[in-house]
Parts: sequence; structure tokens; C-alpha cells
Amino acid sequence: SAWRGAAGNSRRRSARKPVKFHHFALAVLVNLIFGFNFVAVKIGVAHFEPFFFTLLRFTIVGAVLAAFIRVESGRMRQIALVAVAVGVFHFGAMFTAVDIAGGVSAIAIAAQIHVPISTILAVAVLGERFGWRRLAGIALAFGGVVVVGFDPSIIEHPVALAFVLVGALAFSIGTILVRRLRGIAVFNLQGWIALIAAPQLLVISLTVES
Repeated sequence: SAWRGAAGNSRRRSARKPVKFHHFALAVLVNLIFGFNFVAVKIGVAHFEPFFFTLLRFTIVGAVLAAFIRVESGRMRQIALVAVAVGVFHFGAMFTAVDIAGGVSAIAIAAQIHVPISTILAVAVLGERFGWRRLAGIALAFGGVVVVGFDPSIIEHPVALAFVLVGALAFSIGTILVRRLRGIAVFNLQGWIALIAAPQLLVISLTVES
């Protein structure tokens, strides 16, 4: 009980801390890179099958980060779950959605459904709290997904939208799992995601793709 009270007080104190500029700048940079990711995906799936292209992506990532990979004793199961959620289901589903829809704009916006999903999971699983600003952001994200749902490229490709929803849910689950993994170096985690996801993507590609 005392621990829970202390944790609650800590969350309330941290919630009142102002957002630092470099944190905001990093968030903007991440989203900028994420936007260019869709451009690369559009080009890639024009030449390769989506799961095979995802395999190529993680093969390159794994090769680049091989020197940073270290065994995390007692936490490899959690890392494997992150790899399956993010590496296999999220990226595989998103790349497939872009391939089916033939465009990226509607898919990129529809993918923002992960914002309300992630927040709901954070409240349910991590016990996080949010105020009216975050609630307004969730409503805005969800409203954008509803609006883009009337885009012809989405209406004509409901299967693509289904893959987007699967990918967004997988990304949200992966985010929650990563939040629970503290003290693991970023490159180490990314390297393990690539190393674990690549063989599974190879099997899927050999099974369902030409």
C-alpha cells in the first residue's frame, strides 16, 4: 500500500513537469523519420512482396546493429514478444496495407489509430492517467481516422484498412511491452527485434508470397 501511494505521488509529480524542448524536438524528429518511412515502403513494395521487403529491412538492421547485441538475462522472453508484436505483426501488416492500397497518404493517417489504442492500454496496463489535453489529442487522432475512412483508397480497399488496424494494435502492444523493459540499450533492443523477427518473416514470405 505504501509502495502504491509512493508510486502514485511520483506519477503525479512527473505529470506536472514541463515538457523540455529537446524532448519535444526528438518527438518531432521521430515523426519526421516515420513519415519518410512510408515513402520508402511505397518504393519498396513496388519492387518486392511486402513481407519479403520487411525481411530485407530487418536483415539490414540486424547486420548494422550486430555489434551492439547483448543477451539480457531473464528478459529475453519479453524482448521476443516485442519482436513478434512490432517486427512481425506491425511492420508486416503496415507494409502489406501499403501494397494493397497502392498509396501511403490514407494509410499513414489511418495508422494514427494506434494513438488512442496505446493510451487506453497505458491506462489499463500501466496505470497511467491523462488529463484533458491528452484526451483532446486522442479525440483528434480518432477523428482523423474517421475522416480518412471516407478516402476512396481506403473505401476501395477494406482489406488494407484491416491490415492497418492489425498493425496499429500490434504497435500499441509493442509500445506497452517496451515501456516495461527498462535498462536495455536502444541499439541492443532494436538489434534483437531484427534478429528475432527476420526468421519469422522469412517463413511467412516463403509461405504466402510468390
